[in-house]
Amino acid sequence: MKKKIKYSLGLALSSLMAPVIAISCASNASKEPTPLLSNNKKLDYDLGLSAPSLNSLNYVLYKSVDLIVPSLVDTVYKFGPVSELQAILGKTPLTFGVYGNNNNSVSLEKYVNSPDLENNNYQSDRSYPFDNFGIDVGAGSFQALSARGGRGLFTPNARVITYTITLNDGRSRWSNGDVQTVDDFLDYIHYIADINTGSQKQIDLLSRDIKGLDQFVSLQNEYLKKFGTTYKNPWGYPPYEKVNGKWQYKVDARDENGNQLSNKDYLWPSQNDGDEQDVEKIQQAALNVGFWSGRLFFNISNKDLYNLLKLKDNKDVDPSDGDTITLKDKDGNDLVLRRNPYIDPRQVFQYARIDSSNFQSYEDARLIGKYIIFARDEHEFRVEYAESNPKSIDDMINDLNRNWLPINRAFVENELGGIQNFGKDKRSILTNGPFLIDSLILGSQGSLTLAKNQSYFNVNRTISNKIKIYFNDERNLESAMFSDGYIAFAKIPSVLQKKFWADPEFRNLMSKTTGYGTLGFMFNLDQETNKDSYINDPDLRNAFYYAINREVMLFNSGWNNSYPVITWTGFGNAHKSDGTAIEFGFQDQWTTPKGSYATDQKVPLQNYSYGDHLSKNYKFEATNRTDQGYRPEVAKHYMEVFKAKHPGLKQVNLTYIFNSTEEQRNVGLVLKNSLELLFGNFINLELKALPENVYISKVEEGDFDIAYKNFDSFGTEIDSYVKAFFVEDGINRENSKTTGFNLNPSGGFTYKKYFDSLADSKDLVNGSLVAKTEEETRERLGVSQEIWDKIKELSQRRDDEDEFQYKDRYSNFFSYQFTDKEKTQGYDENKVIEIVAGLEKIIRDVAPVIPLMEVDTLWNISRVGGTRNLFRYDLQYAYDIDRPPIPGLPRVTAGQSS
Repeated sequence: MKKKIKYSLGLALSSLMAPVIAISCASNASKEPTPLLSNNKKLDYDLGLSAPSLNSLNYVLYKSVDLIVPSLVDTVYKFGPVSELQAILGKTPLTFGVYGNNNNSVSLEKYVNSPDLENNNYQSDRSYPFDNFGIDVGAGSFQALSARGGRGLFTPNARVITYTITLNDGRSRWSNGDVQTVDDFLDYIHYIADINTGSQKQIDLLSRDIKGLDQFVSLQNEYLKKFGTTYKNPWGYPPYEKVNGKWQYKVDARDENGNQLSNKDYLWPSQNDGDEQDVEKIQQAALNVGFWSGRLFFNISNKDLYNLLKLKDNKDVDPSDGDTITLKDKDGNDLVLRRNPYIDPRQVFQYARIDSSNFQSYEDARLIGKYIIFARDEHEFRVEYAESNPKSIDDMINDLNRNWLPINRAFVENELGGIQNFGKDKRSILTNGPFLIDSLILGSQGSLTLAKNQSYFNVNRTISNKIKIYFNDERNLESAMFSDGYIAFAKIPSVLQKKFWADPEFRNLMSKTTGYGTLGFMFNLDQETNKDSYINDPDLRNAFYYAINREVMLFNSGWNNSYPVITWTGFGNAHKSDGTAIEFGFQDQWTTPKGSYATDQKVPLQNYSYGDHLSKNYKFEATNRTDQGYRPEVAKHYMEVFKAKHPGLKQVNLTYIFNSTEEQRNVGLVLKNSLELLFGNFINLELKALPENVYISKVEEGDFDIAYKNFDSFGTEIDSYVKAFFVEDGINRENSKTTGFNLNPSGGFTYKKYFDSLADSKDLVNGSLVAKTEEETRERLGVSQEIWDKIKELSQRRDDEDEFQYKDRYSNFFSYQFTDKEKTQGYDENKVIEIVAGLEKIIRDVAPVIPLMEVDTLWNISRVGGTRNLFRYDLQYAYDIDRPPIPGLPRVTAGQSS
């Protein structure tokens, strides 16, 4: 589920600066907490919760840990307390500086070559009061002065090109006492992007469009293909050594003549005969990845470096000369320093100012870095997005409050022996957030107990003293645990909704949540792993598409309060720059299935108008759940077309794999029953239950015909879903590509293949050949000639383009960075929406995926106060309103908060 906060640079500054109205919580305060449950238990924890079973807390390798990770480690920002609690605790000031947002900031290159870089250096054009939007600090700085805590460069149409974040200068510490720095965030990104790690998160990280990251990963795969082995340590980390009881990088590395090795020779050595050019490509790609620190040298802070450079013995040392320098420390001993390869390449360090400066604080030292918009020391990092994919401000905030995490690499490599051993037990994980791990039992029926971290820099704002999270996979058991008082939050199964609502005490605790994203079926159309499967036939897939009654699917899957969807894209609240919902561009759009019918079978592009769709946000609504894509007659026609192409075929055998949860099992049963209802036993669908990690591996390796998935990770940008089918993401063992189906859920279908198939394809109808021309298809789908031709152009990779140039071309188009020719042709935001609508029609026509339902519209019951939501367990402010650990806390849950 994607839960995002939307912002618009078009809003009036006065509106942006409007203060949050402080809501008195006197009437809501729990003077004498009265248990709502008569059988309230005497428990040894303040707050109980439930989470799906975990076999590891390795948040680098496994996506499944994402739910609880915010309580283990601090992201840069987090969601603050509900307004009623904030009125008691007070608000942490948090502003974000806006630079550019004019014609000089079309690109970073243009901005740095404009007068604005100098003229606006310490005075941003405006700032966002993030604290007014319910955002609080985690590891980020909350300096009230100007916009020092965070600042970014925005395009004229309010998209983020790059931004720099200042951390809290070491106030955040790991549970072993180590100071947290920017390096910890870089190390997290580096672990995931290193193909030696084998992280499940790599594809999601690539989808964030960090500059150059896709090329870095691609070059590693090319090396593997060429040499039959991976390149180890592609980020060029030095080895560790222990000095004075602490781990640090070994930076003194000399050749046989006693000369210091360069970073190139020391950090990126040859590992196979003849690989020198390939290694250099990996090195250059690593240095180009858009995630940089302001740290100048390994093992030393910039502040300490500047203070050493002020010493008389170091007057002749030029810190910009070469990859290594040798200084005298305060005791007169030689100190070898090696340059950090990931220093922000845009920053200019004014070493001439060192002698006349006094470095008492980190902020003093940052003045040596000339430009505030770039990283200046080891407590600042800068992220730069791909030029073709600048991000919306809500995308940036989601990166900062959920996607960029820290990891203590020194602990992982030296104490555990590598990232594969991280998170296996309590001993093998470090935390740096508001809680420490008190106890941990992994696996089904296990639990995680968190205790307040008394050393946390913000401990006075941590509410609960002890929290217990039970590992549980059964929704009904979760509800029973809530009723018995063991946990304070449960997602209510549909069968229990009326029972809970009938109880006045429970009714007051119930709330409805909404989310954005598409739940649907994915088909394995990869030609290496599944080329002989009949599922490759689009007529068979279309028979499935129209045979499914999504209304029935809703009630059997447990998503009773959700909505059926027949459109691949899940826009959520996405709006155009003028504030108009993008979904309006899909209204009054239709497609016509192949075949002749007694009644009109035109299908609307969306199941609901935008106005009807808004009803999901209401607690009580009676929106019709009729599935407008359910057309049994059409399904039977497509099946007849399929059978005509395969005379004599008695039965089609297919496998649906699922992760053993009740939801996925029931979804498979509805599919199986739907096919049997219309086609008898012609389709033999095997339902195969697998453990979660095995299921994920089977999907990524292409060992399935049909699977069910939540696709919300694609995001809510205009092109988030449709761009999945521009390139393949299947298996190619010859090129050492052994996983896929993440960027493109079909593995093999692309728009290019669709147009190629129209060039000479023919249909068999009742045994007769019927020519199917491209023109007839375009008219049947209701796509104008102009839009059709533009889609064809975007779907074809040109002969002079490599894969990265091709991606940049279509990404530029969808981010409104039009070529001069496109501008002349009148392309604008509205036409881009028409293109997306046209692509949606093509997706329906060939059905590489089948959209089913929206995600995360459901009823919860909660006694959890303090926190804004429980989509992720960010629990610093959370407490059980029946057992408040501090007197006077508001008896208000997130669903009841103002």
